[in-house]
Amino acid sequence: MVCTIRKWNLNDAKELAEAISNKKVQDNLRDGLPYPYTEQDGREFIREMLAADENTTFAFAIIYDSKVVGSIGVFRQSNIHYRTAELGYYIAEEYWGKGIMTDAVKQICSYVFSNSDIIRIYAEPFSHNIGSCRVLEKAGFTFEGTLRRNAVKNGKVIDMKMYALTDERIEKQAPDDWERLYTAAKNVISPREISPFIEAGGVGAAIMSKAGNIYTGVCIDTACTLGMCAERNAIANMITNGESQIAKVVAIEPDGKAGSPCGACREYMMQLDKNSGDIEILLDFETRKTVTLKELLPDWWGTSRF
Repeated sequence: MVCTIRKWNLNDAKELAEAISNKKVQDNLRDGLPYPYTEQDGREFIREMLAADENTTFAFAIIYDSKVVGSIGVFRQSNIHYRTAELGYYIAEEYWGKGIMTDAVKQICSYVFSNSDIIRIYAEPFSHNIGSCRVLEKAGFTFEGTLRRNAVKNGKVIDMKMYALTDERIEKQAPDDWERLYTAAKNVISPREISPFIEAGGVGAAIMSKAGNIYTGVCIDTACTLGMCAERNAIANMITNGESQIAKVVAIEPDGKAGSPCGACREYMMQLDKNSGDIEILLDFETRKTVTLKELLPDWWGTSRF
């Protein structure tokens, strides 16, 4: 191992600034970085990385000879690309050509594939940055094509290259989304009596947010109709954790069969987001039969208010 990568700490700010406060380094990066880059800039960046969601942002310092010499990160994408992530990196000029970055890229890709459900990591170096292209090639990335006239840097229109690394082993072993949701919902089913007035756990639900996270809930049945369906319990869990956009929903009855959400749950989900009509709902696990929420609620009354 040529180098090591580790999570950032605020004491790294000075060495971080020394590495990136160099026009030759910044000329190969996207715009938006201050120059000169100060120690305070470094502290702000590190605070941002430490506060980021660890399931979407994988940010590390590159350590060589006990010193921070660069930065490397993998950033999860969204929507239909939620299992894809972009790789970005830089290293201080005096450490170019020593094999450090290739080693760091291999390490972070191995870490991300082993510690998340991401199956594809890509990078888009400038076409003229031959050193960065070689790093990716030596790290096992495949060149997928040239993105012609894809950027403007320092006033010049330039091409970029697309490189990608996929973890086919994980892709083959991983269950599909519906299997993961079905299993999660089934695992929380546990019918029980809470009190003479309340029963819970007869139905389990699992929802997948658009960020790819799974949240579960169980039904709560009470006297005086004060209870809550499993779907709404799962949604409350999602909202508690800072998300509000749903991609897929599964509700499992005690007999193991998938069920369609009740009218109240349909209305609740529709009110969450202007695109809620696209939420997929599992109707049959064996056949993977699904329906969208807008098919269950055509001509919904609230569309014009978004």
